[in-house]
Amino acid sequence: MLVDSGVKATTALGSTITLSAVVVFVINFFKSRSWFPWLTAESKVANRFVAVALSGASALGIHFLYDNGTLTITGLSLAGVGLAGWMWLKSFALQEWIYQSSSMSNKAAAAAQQGTPPAEKNGK
Repeated sequence: MLVDSGVKATTALGSTITLSAVVVFVINFFKSRSWFPWLTAESKVANRFVAVALSGASALGIHFLYDNGTLTITGLSLAGVGLAGWMWLKSFALQEWIYQSSSMSNKAAAAAQQGTPPAEKNGK
């Protein structure tokens, strides 16, 4: 992703949200494929590793620019590295939020199909 200094922050935030949603989609896509045995609903450690790696790749992509065969890396100061870490955390948090939200929707839909009532809170 290319983001120059003249782009408004809302565009960068929108890109972060979009990339997080795409990463969640890709992980869920591979988890549902039998020909890709490394990611399944039961492989929680592998799923988390891939999620962290992809969130890092999407966050760090904001700090790399590839143009006409030239790779420019910016932000390698202490503040830049700290910002990259913050963007990585933000990207992973958004991914996790999107995943958990979609996971809850899928569980509710499956329960509705089976006619199972939703879990009650506080024994009521």
